[in-house]
Amino acid sequence: MTPGVRRTILAAVTMGIALTIVALVLAPGAGDPLRAAGSRPDRSPESQPSAVPVVPPAPGATISADVVVYGATPSGILAAVSAARLGASVVLATPDAQVGGMMSSGLGHADVGRPGLIGGLTRDVFDRLARAEGQTGVIRTFGWNYEPHVAAAVFDELLKDAHVSVYLNMGLDRTRPPELQGDRIVDIAMTNGTRLRGMVFVDATYEGDLMAAAGVPYAIGREGQAAYGESLAGVRVNLATPPSTLVSGIDRAGNPLPGVDRITVVNGSSDDLVQSATFRLCVTDDPLNRLAFARPADYDPASYALVGRAIAKARDQAGAALKLTSILSFARLPERKFDLNSLGLYSTNLLGGASGCAAANDAGRQVIWEQHRTWEAGLLWYLAKDPAVPAMLRRQMAPWGLCADEFRSTGGWPPDLYIREARRMVGDVVLTQRDVQTDITKPDPIAVGTYRIDAHPVRRILGSDGLVREDGQLSGTTAPYQIPYAATVPPAGSVDNLLVSVTISASHVAWSSIRVEPTLMEIGEAAGVAAAVAAREGVGVRDVGYEVIRAVLLARGGILSVPPAGAPPAIVPLRLHSVPVAGGSSTALTRSRAAGSRR
Repeated sequence: MTPGVRRTILAAVTMGIALTIVALVLAPGAGDPLRAAGSRPDRSPESQPSAVPVVPPAPGATISADVVVYGATPSGILAAVSAARLGASVVLATPDAQVGGMMSSGLGHADVGRPGLIGGLTRDVFDRLARAEGQTGVIRTFGWNYEPHVAAAVFDELLKDAHVSVYLNMGLDRTRPPELQGDRIVDIAMTNGTRLRGMVFVDATYEGDLMAAAGVPYAIGREGQAAYGESLAGVRVNLATPPSTLVSGIDRAGNPLPGVDRITVVNGSSDDLVQSATFRLCVTDDPLNRLAFARPADYDPASYALVGRAIAKARDQAGAALKLTSILSFARLPERKFDLNSLGLYSTNLLGGASGCAAANDAGRQVIWEQHRTWEAGLLWYLAKDPAVPAMLRRQMAPWGLCADEFRSTGGWPPDLYIREARRMVGDVVLTQRDVQTDITKPDPIAVGTYRIDAHPVRRILGSDGLVREDGQLSGTTAPYQIPYAATVPPAGSVDNLLVSVTISASHVAWSSIRVEPTLMEIGEAAGVAAAVAAREGVGVRDVGYEVIRAVLLARGGILSVPPAGAPPAIVPLRLHSVPVAGGSSTALTRSRAAGSRR
């Protein structure tokens, strides 16, 4: 049978399949087994995920399922739950010790653009989080805020209700390629010797590890402007900042200080650099739940010379109005907790530190993890204790510490490094700047993106004048835009039973908008639908009828259409801080609040 005949037959039965699956979704007792409104999952940070199989697999065992999802990120969890709710047997494996990805590892403030355009299982997750936190509904602010351990409990509850088999501490053995038969993955080898066999696979990792292992083409870094005709692409050294607000980046001998690069670059050119990474710490000023910031064993105050100079510059401009919230971003969470994030060029991001993460082996990634922890823990100690820091800032820092009731096994420090960008698949359809700003409708939408273009700097550049400038920060508006199913599918000639729900086919610029968790969760739900249908019908992911995916997503309350022209703007006014900032003025440490990088 030729591919054309096959597709014709599939198209002929597509609507019948769609009606059958929608009937399954809407059948009594099926679909969304929500617990009673107002019920609260086990909030104990020490509660163990009950979805994990009671008996670990024997060494060398092969575990089979209709759908294998690798990566227990929020996107991966929704892919697994989505497929399981359509009757597929599902295995979810993760190298982590808990489920939830960054949402259960410190990112308690999930950014969205327009909450009203979030639907389906993603809306269900945030409704559950709101109920678990004792709210009456989703918090209608710029972000939806929750405690990390509550997110883990909510995700675990979802997986348990859907009967997904979850395997923690089970990483992909990246030294052994997947077993292939033609254009299909048969099984994948895990680091504990187990093999996972499936009819369809979903890569839901932040790094795109499974797609890379399967030979799917991908990109790392920034495309040049010529690649896709993007005005925001490539190297982006900020030359517009007034020199009077910049910091000197050289020592007395004329050498660059730690953390700044003396290099000649061309704006708009390509490179292999990615957005900077950080840990999203869960902090508190509650003395009954506070762990004091500790001095790292390898603390070196010289590493923070640039930060000290930036503080001095800010103090000269702000005087007595200098605030800690001009260096660190605090987003308020329940229970007197805060999500601590990087703010500006001299903060918790370790610029340049994450660029080798995707290609690194497991040991190399551990080194990168340690480097970021050393930087961030040292910065917090520096701000709290170093006499070079003005006393007014040290006093403001004194009440803060890690939350004692979060991440107890690691002393309050989250287990996962926040990798904002790694690999990006290069499929037959690549989303670019135009697709998030002007070319916003697609023939096969599975989600609607609304978050702004927001990329964190990749490095600091030393100018010929000896002053430090940032490279890589992007901040731009978007229109609500449709994300197509085609962006989750590997290109023709690659494997045909793999879907990618996180590192989808997109340019660096487009990814800077797509990358937020609610959007990736919606993509994950759609990938789960497609995977279940492909497994059930015995077809490749390219042969799944879009009408089937659409019908199921709409039946679940998904939102696939962009609002008409003239509707309220996609970009919700940015509120960087839940902690009031006295005076409200920017300093050399911050950029304009309207353009500031929040996530």
